[in-house]
Amino acid sequence: MKTKLTIITLLLAASAFTKAQEIPTAPTKPADEKKQKDRIIGIGLKSSNLLNDLLQSQYEYVMPAGNRIVVTINAHPNFRIQPEVGYFQTKSYNKYLKEDLVNKSFAYGAGMYGMWQKEKTNLYAGLKYIASKNSDEGVQQTTTYNPNPPYNTITTYNKTTATFTNSAVGLVLGGEYFLSGHFSVGTEVGLLRTKSNADYPSGSYYQEEDYASTSITTETNLLVRFYF
Repeated sequence: MKTKLTIITLLLAASAFTKAQEIPTAPTKPADEKKQKDRIIGIGLKSSNLLNDLLQSQYEYVMPAGNRIVVTINAHPNFRIQPEVGYFQTKSYNKYLKEDLVNKSFAYGAGMYGMWQKEKTNLYAGLKYIASKNSDEGVQQTTTYNPNPPYNTITTYNKTTATFTNSAVGLVLGGEYFLSGHFSVGTEVGLLRTKSNADYPSGSYYQEEDYASTSITTETNLLVRFYF
């Protein structure tokens, strides 16, 4: 009798152990690991717009600075706010003035986008506004004739500044892919309507009259972001 009880007890124990091994266990995750949809704030770099660079080199400093810092705020799983700011500056020494001439551009703006999330991918589209102010320092040469002996000419050099302002609004379509829980790469394509104004110094070598224009431009960028 004791032998039968012992055998039954061992069989029950073996059966319980086998069933326990068959129950799947949930994989464990580090406590600080999150899905990409839980990432609320990110900061990144938007690459230089190749089209803007070509126009900038052709028409002086009319276009906004290309490289910009981007702050991404996912206020809702389906809504994103994205401010951006950029700055560009060059200096060149002028032998006549014996000082540096500075060309600089400051751009700022923000976009508001609807967003769709799927696994490691975010797609978004919406409206963006961006403005910029650009200044270009130059040298104005003035030559005067001396009517008295020794009847020579006198040349003077003065620094001048031309100012260009731009404001643009348009549609943007973008996407990003998460390489990890914190890091993503993406791209944006936009179609913008831009208003430009130029304020030239009087009598400068640029041109005699100021001007204003409106244009339609495309914008293509690459972005890298780090999410907190």
